[in-house]
Amino acid sequence: MNKQLIDALKCRSYSKKELLEVLKEDFPSDSRDAMRKRLERHLSKLITLGLVEKRGNKYCWYIYLNFLDENYTVKLNHSRGLIPALRRISGEYGCYNDQEKTILGYAKNNDECVESHLLAYPEIFGIYQEFQKLRHKMEEEKKQFLTKLNERVKKAFREIKIADNYPRTSEIYVRKQISSLIYRLVISKSSPNLRVVGEHVFVGDIQVARGFHLFERIKEFLRRETEDESNISIITRIEKREKDSSIIQNKLRKKMLELISRVNSGEKLKSKCNNCPEVYNIPEK
Repeated sequence: MNKQLIDALKCRSYSKKELLEVLKEDFPSDSRDAMRKRLERHLSKLITLGLVEKRGNKYCWYIYLNFLDENYTVKLNHSRGLIPALRRISGEYGCYNDQEKTILGYAKNNDECVESHLLAYPEIFGIYQEFQKLRHKMEEEKKQFLTKLNERVKKAFREIKIADNYPRTSEIYVRKQISSLIYRLVISKSSPNLRVVGEHVFVGDIQVARGFHLFERIKEFLRRETEDESNISIITRIEKREKDSSIIQNKLRKKMLELISRVNSGEKLKSKCNNCPEVYNIPEK
């Protein structure tokens, strides 16, 4: 029980009731009363050894270290400074803009530092590499597909302006976003619901073109592309990779959050990175 108990407390603080719930998964055949007595015995031993501390009704992992050791303090602060990058790599922050990156303490070299430290955690690094490989393959495949689809849009409407956004002029245009719309229609297995409002052509609530005379051409183009077997096959494969990468990312996030909890509890990251601080102790005269 000691190992399971220590592993749990290294992640966060627990009440006795919460610890019983956690340990029940590892010892399903033990009665609750027997498990409670064993837990109290082990907690008492860990508290006596100075490894666990009780704060209120919570039990906390207490790493006994020489806090006068300047080298430890500097390296722990460095490790804690990398927490935003650990969270970002785990996918907890998701996508964000440049302003949010600044607020979150994001820096590209921090990602590289985290990768160097993760080499000392083979299980986490293996999951991270698997996720990166699958995500990169999925994104490249999706990018290539949308690029080819964009070319077909230009060819189908070669005499008409292909616009990225909503031009403020009165000219006729087809929006480039029609490609990503086709992608979403195939995923949802939905039929395009086209309608004309004044001069504009809509699919649902999304404006795809200006020029009501384009209605039939757009309708036929959407029908052809959303029913194309090759498109359906490619998009289905990309979505399968997306789901697989999400499963792996969830595993990565769980492991990374456990590591972050340990750093917050006073455990500095293993190994070294290019930005790891060096502490030079000057001997006393």
